[in-house]
Amino acid sequence: MLEIAELLSHAEHYNKQKVAVVGAVTKVRSAQTKKGQHVYGFLLEDGNSTVKVVGFGKPTVREGEQVMVEGIFRHYGRPTGAPLSTEIKAELIRPLDRLHPDLVG
Repeated sequence: MLEIAELLSHAEHYNKQKVAVVGAVTKVRSAQTKKGQHVYGFLLEDGNSTVKVVGFGKPTVREGEQVMVEGIFRHYGRPTGAPLSTEIKAELIRPLDRLHPDLVG
């Protein structure tokens, strides 16, 4: 598992790679596309850093909940290398209270 700060500080290295991060859920949003597909997004914060998480379906997380997110990290950068946007396309989200105790630091 990565710290969010590590992920963001080496965004080009992790671009298009599967990652796992842990943090608190904030600013949960959901919507429906014109084709009727449900999508969601939220911010994942670990105290020092924040990354956007997006996915398909209805959100299964609540504000303030501590979760582990696994998914594909995307770094959309400018030609100068400065990040324009970063996000994780969630493949798996697990509340920390459901993880095996050996996995939780």
